[in-house]
Amino acid sequence: MLHGELLFFCKKHENINKQKDLKKKEIINKIKNKTNDLRYMFDNLYVQHKNTPLYIFLKDHNEEKRHLLKIIFLYGKLHSLQGLNTPFSKFYMLYKNKKQIPSTIRLQNKIREEKKFIDNMDKSSKKKYIKNKIDEYVNLNTNVKKLYSNIGFFNEEKKTIYFKRP
Repeated sequence: MLHGELLFFCKKHENINKQKDLKKKEIINKIKNKTNDLRYMFDNLYVQHKNTPLYIFLKDHNEEKRHLLKIIFLYGKLHSLQGLNTPFSKFYMLYKNKKQIPSTIRLQNKIREEKKFIDNMDKSSKKKYIKNKIDEYVNLNTNVKKLYSNIGFFNEEKKTIYFKRP
């Protein structure tokens, strides 16, 4: 009796899989037909763009949520820049802090690796390496100052005035 029940279960399971496959094929065929119709209409309306690819996006409930979250995020950024303490700005700060954590962890790991690398060097190599790094940072600093002067910052006072919050 057990063998018969098992056989029945397997056939029933096969039928369910066949039904799923048929539904899947049916849905795919419907989508193909709709996209072919859209392509035909698009080609007739815009002859100059006949050979360009046509991308079709479906809008669902998740898209509306994403759009709403984007609006809340932008309001939060605006309120945060204005110095307002609103739920929107709190949402923005929470999101911003979540995104910053991995970058700070990466930076800490880089610093830790650099420190290990330097600790494993002998004294003369350390001096040479540190001197090269200092030269690198001096060059970076001069490049940043040139960049500031190109966009209108001529001295340190103007930088601090520009970045002050109201």
